[in-house]
Amino acid sequence: MHRRGRRRAKVQTVHPLAFRITLLPMTPMKISMFGRRSHHSHTPLRMLLFSLVASSSIFFHHITMSLGAVILFIILLCIPNNAICKIEMPQRRTPWRRFSRAKLSTPSNMKENKLPCFKFYTSDSTFCGFAARTWMTLVELNVPFDLVKVPVRAKPEWYLNISPKGKVPAIQNMDNDNVVYESGIINEYLVDLVQSEKGRASTNLLPTSPSERAKLRMLNNHVDTVIIPAQYAYLMNKDPSKDEELQKAFVGALSLLENRLADGGPYLLGNDFTLADVHALPFFLRAMVSLKHFKSYDVAKNFPKLVQWYNLCSQRESCRVAGKTEEQLIDFYTDYMKWRE
Repeated sequence: MHRRGRRRAKVQTVHPLAFRITLLPMTPMKISMFGRRSHHSHTPLRMLLFSLVASSSIFFHHITMSLGAVILFIILLCIPNNAICKIEMPQRRTPWRRFSRAKLSTPSNMKENKLPCFKFYTSDSTFCGFAARTWMTLVELNVPFDLVKVPVRAKPEWYLNISPKGKVPAIQNMDNDNVVYESGIINEYLVDLVQSEKGRASTNLLPTSPSERAKLRMLNNHVDTVIIPAQYAYLMNKDPSKDEELQKAFVGALSLLENRLADGGPYLLGNDFTLADVHALPFFLRAMVSLKHFKSYDVAKNFPKLVQWYNLCSQRESCRVAGKTEEQLIDFYTDYMKWRE
């Protein structure tokens, strides 16, 4: 059989029982059969039947729609099962096509590993020096957090369930409710968490060298076990005859940090601002203000290196956020000393 050449056009392929024909009257329709070769694929009778059904369904649209559909269905059943009907139709773009071809990208502000948000528990007055350490670390690392104030003089039961000792600070992961307390432990945990996240810039807050980490922890231990108790004992002493002895103990405790800065600097571990500076800074500020006001002892006059170090650290955003003014600290200590009497 002679086959006439025809121009190829873009087509949409559908199952024989699932397509719909929409034609205007006298519009030519081209139907071709392909799949397995068949000698009766292009019989004039079959094409005539299709044309009649299409024309009648349009002409008698409101009267014979059901009958035309039945006839069309019967005719289609005669098509071999292994054939596919290929109907030539105009190519039209649809919204879903444009969407499927669009390149979808992840917003630049969404990272693969996003840091969790924390609840940061501090004292209701926000003057706690221990909590100030963690506050500074959260700001330094740009970790998202919600500040929760806890009445430390009458600790509520709900907070004892979070921090068994009832002390501040404590942080709680809002994704999994994991709780960490003790400022030194919290700060190292936060640094490790940030450094473990992909795509985050490394931080110098916690040295990677084992020897430097050991130095940092020894300095932190000295602040917690020697400097803070010495400053508190001197400040709270009501017996003037003991002031000289307590002052001498405090000066000896603080001298270790002064000598450390004299040997290097500008920070406690050299050129980098670390958790050692975070650990000591809030209590050095409190010692300067409280001892000068209540004991007439000028810390700044006797420890010039520490004063330079404090002024340098005070320029950081974390220190400004978590810090307090001299007037605020005097009011706080006045109230605190009355409460302790």
